[in-house]
Amino acid sequence: MKKEEVPDDLLRKAIELATWAPNGGNYQGWRFVAVKNKNVIAKMANAVQSVADLMASWPEAKAWPEDVQRYQKNASLFRNASACIGVFIAEYQSVADKLLNAE
Repeated sequence: MKKEEVPDDLLRKAIELATWAPNGGNYQGWRFVAVKNKNVIAKMANAVQSVADLMASWPEAKAWPEDVQRYQKNASLFRNASACIGVFIAEYQSVADKLLNAE
């Protein structure tokens, strides 16, 4: 990974392009957060790795040992990134989901 800082205009462009991605019902319930602070990125990586390690310890993980090991190994791959873009999305239910779940 490059150690150079990612220009803000490049992050803005990446986020702008991401908003054009297809999504269910053109809902666009997403929010993006660009993170350039190395300490915050490290904390994010630690949190993701902690959850991956926990999940790898579950009895269910024994059914897919190679997949779980690969997931665990790569969970915090972004740790040394110059920037990260967090993507948050609100729950979405299509009209079909709502109709199928109606009582």
